[in-house]
Amino acid sequence: MGLDGGDDAVLAAALASAADPSALAEIERQRRILATALANAANVLNPAVIVLGGFLAVLAAHDLDGLDAAVRAQTMPACAEGLRLAVAELGEDRLLVGAAEAVFEAQLFPAR
Repeated sequence: MGLDGGDDAVLAAALASAADPSALAEIERQRRILATALANAANVLNPAVIVLGGFLAVLAAHDLDGLDAAVRAQTMPACAEGLRLAVAELGEDRLLVGAAEAVFEAQLFPAR
């Protein structure tokens, strides 16, 4: 796809406009790998929700229902029951929010 930067919006636009068969095949391969990794995590940790952020959120949002189905196909039934995949809502503000939390945490909970 020839992307020079790591901006989420640029990646989302590139995924949405991808038409080259080799690029589409690579996107699908990455989604299969992500589904397997998430299924393994679900099988071990049995979470209620898996929240994806950054480039993983962009990759997931490309077809969240399809990714969910691929994860469930590889997850033990007991671990898949009630499991929900979600895309982080902070988007590009995630680093700023994290930095602000670090500052406020020190102010709210000073070392004792």
